Amino acid sequence: MLFDILKIVSSLNPDKSAGDYWLAINNTIINSSDSVLELWNDEKLAATESIEVAKAEGLKHLAQERKKENNEVIS
Repeated sequence: MLFDILKIVSSLNPDKSAGDYWLAINNTIINSSDSVLELWNDEKLAATESIEVAKAEGLKHLAQERKKENNEVIS
């Protein structure tokens, strides 16, 4: 896999953007074996779930802060 990563990176055109490099590296890693693809999908699902949890917690906190501010203005 390491050889494949180095080979793909050496074939890319020089660019200031790292996005193309990471896309090529990620695709090389993902396509290296079925077990890596399965692990990648599990990690992607876990990341998506954690973002959703963080988003819900952030919105809950924001609602509590707004409620607290409204109560302070009324008092």
